[in-house]
Amino acid sequence: MGIKLSDVLLKVTLFVTIAVSILFSFLIWTNNARYERNTDPKLSNSQSTMRSNKALADIYLPTRILARKEQQGYMVYNRTANPVLSFQKELSSWRIQHISQAKTYNDDDYLKLINGKNRIQLTYPDSITWRLLREVYGFKGETSKQDFKLSRIIFMTKNTKKVYLADDSSKRVYAVSLVNNGIKKLDQLLTHADLRLPVDEQLFNNKITLFYTHSVNMMPYSYLISKENINNYISTLLSNDDDGSIEARENGPVTTYYRGLYKKLSTDASTDQIQYEDYTDIAAIGSTTRLLESGFDRLSNVGNNLANARYFSLDTKTQTITYRSYVEGFPIFQQSDFGVASVQINQNGEILRFSSRSLQVPVPADEKQVKVPATKDVLAQLTAAGQDISTIKDIRLGYRWVQKTSDQQVIDLTPTYYVHVDGTWKDYHDLLQQ
Repeated sequence: MGIKLSDVLLKVTLFVTIAVSILFSFLIWTNNARYERNTDPKLSNSQSTMRSNKALADIYLPTRILARKEQQGYMVYNRTANPVLSFQKELSSWRIQHISQAKTYNDDDYLKLINGKNRIQLTYPDSITWRLLREVYGFKGETSKQDFKLSRIIFMTKNTKKVYLADDSSKRVYAVSLVNNGIKKLDQLLTHADLRLPVDEQLFNNKITLFYTHSVNMMPYSYLISKENINNYISTLLSNDDDGSIEARENGPVTTYYRGLYKKLSTDASTDQIQYEDYTDIAAIGSTTRLLESGFDRLSNVGNNLANARYFSLDTKTQTITYRSYVEGFPIFQQSDFGVASVQINQNGEILRFSSRSLQVPVPADEKQVKVPATKDVLAQLTAAGQDISTIKDIRLGYRWVQKTSDQQVIDLTPTYYVHVDGTWKDYHDLLQQ
């Protein structure tokens, strides 16, 4: 009896499916550092309601390492193993002996401090707080009675007993004496770095800004993405034990689900962006530390995979925290209008904006390295195109999320500069074409 063609096709399909599964599993295991993720599975609903210090540490993680021995500074990264993740154990072993009173620097002296020789710095994209840092790593020994903001941890490479906690906005600096700051371990980790981009920090429109002093070559990437089913969000965010039905209303691509008068969930099918509003849990947020903690709690409750998500910015006026995906130490833009998520919490309630799409695994790409101009050359191009440079609030080197038209499950990440102007982040190429 002959073999049926359908049997052959079934066996071939099964073989291909298994092979693809093995390939993607291998990519996950071998590419964790590239897209800033750990191998921890997505939090279950029960786990997401409990704050984990490790999860806090991964979200509120320094996103850049700056190293300078002589005149030239570098942004340093290791695509095989993220050095900051590897250094977290050393941070957890800190035993503090003394924290000095704050010293406030003027602009010139602050730039000298952060651009000085023989130092390594772990920097955050925006200010966090001392109490959050202490909570995350469980420091032992003396602690400050007062909370304060910081945006970088400065190590002097020849001093194992002290670090400096500095805040770019206020230019206030605290000297912290330690039994051992772990600088030797950090220095050792950086010997394996395979990415060193020349940089210098400058004051640009009254903001400390990282300038890439030469053009740099960066790899573009392609990623498989996943999209969470809206029913999961309805179950997680709107369902509860109280008696009450959920009402749905459609308006074009937007569907809004209501539970009573004070909770609603809106989803836009054209962008996969979701907005959740809850006006039942009204509580004053008394401090920046509490706001950052609450932002993490709300983000965790959504149930999305947060493995490659990082804290990106804090607006204390609107009490809004923004989180973005990161690849090789660089933020990703245009995943949505706001990144991975934004969380706004105030005395009226809370508003969560998030995307149902998330990065999964990198897929092979044939693209060659892309040459990205030096920061000053980008600003010169914008000036020549008629852009008022004084209106730019910030400029960052990162990746642009581009949806493939041929495959909705795959996106491209293209290196480019983004500028913060008119309240939004825009690819500088788009501004040049206006």
